[in-house]
Amino acid sequence: MVGSSEQCIFRAAPGTSASAHARSPEMVIRFVIQPGQTASWRVRSDSELRVGTARVWVTRIFSPYDYWLQTGDVLRVTRGERIWLSTDANIAAEISLTSAYAIARRPLLNWLERLRDYLADISRLRSR
Repeated sequence: MVGSSEQCIFRAAPGTSASAHARSPEMVIRFVIQPGQTASWRVRSDSELRVGTARVWVTRIFSPYDYWLQTGDVLRVTRGERIWLSTDANIAAEISLTSAYAIARRPLLNWLERLRDYLADISRLRSR
């Protein structure tokens, strides 16, 4: 794994939560990636991606690096980022995304935020 100031990959101590410092309610999404399967995910809010079982390959849209995460590793991903996940193991990889619980807002605000994220993606791609 390659480190830089914008990337936060760490291993939590056994039996502790990587987000133990957070005091607000959390939302956790758990899913499984089968061997040979690739999943794409657009992150809706700043989150921590945690690997439960099997080694997981992660690619981020604006990062020149790929990441190989081991069981217990955590990668912080930011809102609006697109990631691709896969595993090279012979077993299914269990993954969870943890973020702060967000109170539902009005549909117009949600739509405007998605539009802002889309325009930001376009401007980032053009600046490359």
